[in-house]
Amino acid sequence: MSTLETMKNQSWKNNFDAAYTKILNYPSLAELYRIPSFSDSSAFIRQDVEDNIKEDSPIPANSSSRPDSLISAIGTTSDDEIKFANEKFMQFLDCQTKNFLKTLSWTDFEDGIDNDITRLVSEYIEQNRYVTYCWLNKIFNGNRTTPSITSRLLRTLAMVVNETDYEYMLSMVTCGVASQHPEDQEAAIMVIEKWRTKECLEAMQNTTFGSDWIKEYADQVITELKNELGV
Repeated sequence: MSTLETMKNQSWKNNFDAAYTKILNYPSLAELYRIPSFSDSSAFIRQDVEDNIKEDSPIPANSSSRPDSLISAIGTTSDDEIKFANEKFMQFLDCQTKNFLKTLSWTDFEDGIDNDITRLVSEYIEQNRYVTYCWLNKIFNGNRTTPSITSRLLRTLAMVVNETDYEYMLSMVTCGVASQHPEDQEAAIMVIEKWRTKECLEAMQNTTFGSDWIKEYADQVITELKNELGV
């Protein structure tokens, strides 16, 4: 592995570790479990959260792997309880990874059209968005040599992650832009088209694109963002 690749990998790990630390210390359960049908002032997790994981989902809802914390009332928002709830939800997501990857590998993505994966990830984000983001980062990092997985993860981001949360997923996108695989680069640019941030623009400007059509696509987006952001 070259020195540059080692530095990139270390930078990605540092960003991921920092994001995960921020996740585990997030100050509000109401923010972590932002369920549309409940007030943001609620300080507990309801049975309804568990019910959002549909039984007919392409990923089996195995009751033995569901975290008990999803159906347990939490009376306060102490740091220990928040950390416990986050860790239990991460354990739950980790149990879903194998089947999630199988489903992801055969899922077709069409621009602007939801599919089984985008709907499922949206449900996880509604339950605990920052831990879900951490989980997606972890999956991406573990499959960086498999563009059939990483490109689909990036396309999922383009569908379900809003620009207000871009900082939590930016490392995935910058890795996708810098990838040697054109499908990763294309998918990452799709995310950038949605987020339209200065950091995304900088990531593209510092990248060499591997094919003429990807470069043409990137140049078009770069021009749009320069005009839009005034840089």
